[in-house]
Amino acid sequence: MKDYREKAKAGDEDALMELGWCMFQNEMFVETIEMLDNYEPDKDHFFDYCNLYGRCAIAGEMYEKALDYLIKWNKLITELVDDGSEKYKKRIRRLAYSYYPIACCTAILAQKSTFKADFETRQKMFRMSEENMKKAIEFEKDEREVYHYKERLAYLYTKNEYPNEAIEICSEIIKK
Repeated sequence: MKDYREKAKAGDEDALMELGWCMFQNEMFVETIEMLDNYEPDKDHFFDYCNLYGRCAIAGEMYEKALDYLIKWNKLITELVDDGSEKYKKRIRRLAYSYYPIACCTAILAQKSTFKADFETRQKMFRMSEENMKKAIEFEKDEREVYHYKERLAYLYTKNEYPNEAIEICSEIIKK
């Protein structure tokens, strides 16, 4: 991290992003966000910036901030054009996962007390969570991850008092 920090101070944006990921892995979420707030990424680094910012914010329980950046990151992935490059292949592999943290954020926001008074907003957040979890399931290629996402969808239904939908998902998991 020391080497990355020195290079980042000298203007090396790749080093700054690597420093950010190291800080993320060391659970320095607030410090990473503070660093990212003082950095304006160029076009080449915006993709990783949104991913890192969103992941740090959700891990640091800053769900409104996280949601903003995770949606940007997801949009960047869905707008990718296949140019055959390794960079494209690496990024497009994150498509299914990019929906999952959005689903998690919106599920948490739907349950937060600030949203409970506003039933319409709460329902909107729940439906957004449901939609994104279903997209994560749809695009995921790893069977274990599909089961994980389905379990989380069943939990979402349970928390929001949709027992029949939860039972249906759990029955499907058991059947497979």
